[in-house]
Amino acid sequence: MIDPGPDQTPEQRLTALGLELPPAPSPVASYQPFTLAGDLVVTSGVLPMRDGRVIT
Repeated sequence: MIDPGPDQTPEQRLTALGLELPPAPSPVASYQPFTLAGDLVVTSGVLPMRDGRVIT
């Protein structure tokens, strides 16, 4: 793995290598942040928040 160094962003490193990422594809469905499974709430990619702060 190549260390880009502390002063270089991933975007800058890609540019320096002459690489360009394609645009992200559009979603193909309507994704929900949670689903109910019996008495459980199952989440994906959602952090626990209260008053604008992550609950730890």
